[in-house]
Amino acid sequence: MWFVGSEKPCIYSVPNRKQSYDISNDIPFVRGVSGALGLGDQTLPLANVAEAVGGVKNALTAEDRSAGQIADAALELGSTLAPGGRQLQKTYQGAKTMLQGGRTYGYGDKKRLQYTVEQTPLKAFQALAFGNSGLSETRDFYAGDAKGLSVRQTQAVEELHSIGVDRTEAYGIIRKMRGAEKQADKARIVAASDLTDEQMIRLYGSISNEKEAENIAAAYSADISPAVYIGLKTKAGAMEADRDADGEVINGSKREKVLKLIDSMELSDYQKDVLYLTEGYSEKTIDDAPWNQSEYEKYRLKLPKYELPEYELKVKPLPRP
Repeated sequence: MWFVGSEKPCIYSVPNRKQSYDISNDIPFVRGVSGALGLGDQTLPLANVAEAVGGVKNALTAEDRSAGQIADAALELGSTLAPGGRQLQKTYQGAKTMLQGGRTYGYGDKKRLQYTVEQTPLKAFQALAFGNSGLSETRDFYAGDAKGLSVRQTQAVEELHSIGVDRTEAYGIIRKMRGAEKQADKARIVAASDLTDEQMIRLYGSISNEKEAENIAAAYSADISPAVYIGLKTKAGAMEADRDADGEVINGSKREKVLKLIDSMELSDYQKDVLYLTEGYSEKTIDDAPWNQSEYEKYRLKLPKYELPEYELKVKPLPRP
């Protein structure tokens, strides 16, 4: 309101400018737009915007680009520019973690599992409301010295999960195996697990070479349980060949030990043949195995070895008439 003869106040007077400034900072949507335009207190650092734009560009031009990578990059840009974008990003990340059963990095064949998350309604609420930072699993992971799984280990977890193993249980087994230095120690962890025979075979195959994966499958087809097979492999693997007085390896001494080990097992002759072959011995020598000998040969092999004493023949034969 103004009086006659007075000048009409400018809408850009100090009080109005202050009101506009407050609106640009306090109203959520307007605040975001003002920040994007570089007005008010909520101005966006150009470095953040440039980085987010660069992320979208890299996602679109990557040779192995995936829909997930592009979506994450677009969300990062949107959360930088849009009002309430950061909360939207937290909700998206939390939902992604819950749907995947854990926090992951990377995409497609390069995805790596960092940690698993318990699948409960409370965890789902925490993830959606506060993002990954609201989960106790996230805090425990970063508070400890644990490291995420490799690509191959992540694939092993997912493979086990696809055949009915709880993802958290599979994650725990893989982490134990990662701490084992020797193949035999890893095999013992597999054998000591509560997995079914099929699950055990799949897991053992994932930590072994192709030949060994075929061997355990062949043994299982002969009705030899994975636990029995792994038990043999660990015991046989710990055996060493004998050495003579000069320290030289005695040929065949380790094979003889392995043969005795296999023969002591409560298995059929056919099953023992299968285990013999999985140890890498030739099929041409399989008939030499003690379980393939005749009853007389088995008895003869158990006799103590001895040598006849040397002597001179005192009585000479009479000449023929």
